[in-house]
Order: sequence, then C-alpha cells, then structure tokens
Amino acid sequence: MMSTNGSCVMTQFCQFRALLTCMGVFGVAAVASAQDAETTASVYVWGTNIDESLQQAGEVEVDNSTVFENLDFAIMGELLHRRDDWLYGLDLVYADIGKDVSASVPVQDPQSGGVSAVDADIDFSTNTTIVHGSIGYRWFDDAALELYTTGGIRYTRFDSELKGEIEATGAAYKTKDTENLTDITIGIRGKYRLDPNWSFPFLADVGTGGSEVSWQAFAAVSYETGPHMFSGGYRYMQWRLDDDSDLLDEVTYDGPVLSYSYHF
Repeated sequence: MMSTNGSCVMTQFCQFRALLTCMGVFGVAAVASAQDAETTASVYVWGTNIDESLQQAGEVEVDNSTVFENLDFAIMGELLHRRDDWLYGLDLVYADIGKDVSASVPVQDPQSGGVSAVDADIDFSTNTTIVHGSIGYRWFDDAALELYTTGGIRYTRFDSELKGEIEATGAAYKTKDTENLTDITIGIRGKYRLDPNWSFPFLADVGTGGSEVSWQAFAAVSYETGPHMFSGGYRYMQWRLDDDSDLLDEVTYDGPVLSYSYHF
C-alpha cells in the first residue's frame, strides 16, 4: 500500500507533467501565431507616363522618359502586414515633376465667351500625392493561388500649374489648380505561385467619392529568395474628376514598375 507521502509525490509529478504539456501546447500555438504574422516593406520605381486631360478638351501628355529626366523628387513605397487571414496595407506615392512641353490648352474668347483648344508652349509642373490604406481578407488559399478581397480609402492630391505662351497670338497663359480627392475603394489582391521562388502578384481596385471614379490595376513577376523579393511588372491608375474641377478632367498614370521587398 502506497504511503500518504508517496501519494503526494505522485500527485505533484502528475501536476508538473500536465503543466509541461500545457506549456508545450501554448508554445506551439505561439510559434504558429508568430509564423502567421508577416510584414513586407517595399520600395519601387514607377516609370510612369502621365496623361492629364483638361476641362474644355485640352490635354497634356508626358511620357516616362520625360518624367525621369524632369523628376525633381519622388518617394514610392508600400507596407503590408499579414496576420492569419487578414491583410493590412499602406501604399505611398509622391512625385514632383516639371517640364516644358507643347500642349493643347483651353482658352476662352473674351468677345464671344466661347472656349477652344489652341496649341501652346507650356511650362508644365505637377505634384502628385497618393496615400492608399486598405484592409483585406483572404477567402481562398491553396498551393498555387492566394486571393484577398480588399476595401480601403485612397487620398489623392494633384497640384498642377500650366503657364506659357500661345503660339498663334503670343498671348500669355497661366492657370493653377489643386484637387484633393478621397475615394472609398473595393478590390481584389493575390498571387499565383509557380514554385517556392517564382510567383505572379496582382491587384485591382475601383473607387469613388472625391472623384467621379478612380481605378488601378497591377500585375508583376516576382522572385523570392529568403526574406528578399524582386519584382517587375506594370501599373495603371486613372482618375476621372467631376465637373467641379477647375482644370483637370481625367488623369492617367501608367508604366513599368521595378520593386524590392523585404519580409520580416
């Protein structure tokens, strides 16, 4: 027959073993939770063409080679945080561009009051700020394909200035405009995996609110090695402004993208 002391020792041993078992379970759960959380920081270069359609049918076009030649300052980056099935994103673009271009601009006839587009030599400058915060939920994930539905808020600010001389008459022309647009966005984001290293990331969204409509689409090829990822693709963004805009009617940014990302 076991003594009282022996019974106590046995009980304490069982309790200690149960405690270790619980600690092991919680430890595995903590490791799994840590593995499910990941943050990705990206910096990228966007070789964008700029097409700004003006009210009253004028238009200014600047190709990507001109943008690089006349880029005064730019910041472009993205921060993504994944936890379980949730995705939190922040995209930032700021660009300051100036260039002398030949463009068609709207001019009002002081006598008739009519507006017509005329050719002019224009000193064109634009500052663009884009801040897009979003939240996504992963609703499909297998060995090859990952899909998120996203919703967010995109803030865009266009500071544009046109000044120059109308070729036909020699008359001076100058106009400035600032547009602040805040759009609610919905979209989809994901990637198709070829193998552990190669994948095709993509996204698309559409928004409205401050603008009549805005939308973007992006697709790329990515190569991952350890915490590093290198991508090359194409991005298209467009804003269609409402009639309250004094200068801009439609703005399009599109061109190739090269990016570097780090996972941690």
